Amino acid sequence: MIFVFDFNGISIHTLKGFLNLYGNKGAVGIRFDYQKTSLCFLNCHLSAGEDEKSLQKRNEQYSRIHQHMIFNSSKTIFDHHGIFLFGDLNYRQSETNEDQLKTRTNILQTYSEAPISFPATYKFKQNSNSYDSSRRPSWTDRILYRTHQCHLKPLNYWSISSIRLSDHRPIAKLCSVFF
Repeated sequence: MIFVFDFNGISIHTLKGFLNLYGNKGAVGIRFDYQKTSLCFLNCHLSAGEDEKSLQKRNEQYSRIHQHMIFNSSKTIFDHHGIFLFGDLNYRQSETNEDQLKTRTNILQTYSEAPISFPATYKFKQNSNSYDSSRRPSWTDRILYRTHQCHLKPLNYWSISSIRLSDHRPIAKLCSVFF
């Protein structure tokens, strides 16, 4: 088999914390055209914390990323046929087991997510598959998507429990995109 890829219009943009100069929170976006379909991939790391102020800060960061991420081609995030938003979004489970991403934001009105059938991805003891009891286990790591004029079929969405270098477990998603 021979696969030929024809990518055009590749552009990368970053947004960081304070004044877009400092900080470890923000987003990196890459966009490109494949044949006549434009795709955008956003890797985000939003603020941590379980309190209301932290939730508001995450929502503000999400909005800021979507308002200010403009690529070299002058395209914004929503100017693409397919968008993937992923990373440590840091939305937590409440004391009543409410998923903040689903109930306290409007993000899933814009993006979709495949059903989660894997254990919470945060907070683990290092080098262990046991949860750290100082924090409520949560699905802070997510992969979301949005399509317009192309179709996406989720095939699998899983966490990787064998990688134990962090208090998070990495996640992966396999999907087919039809143009």
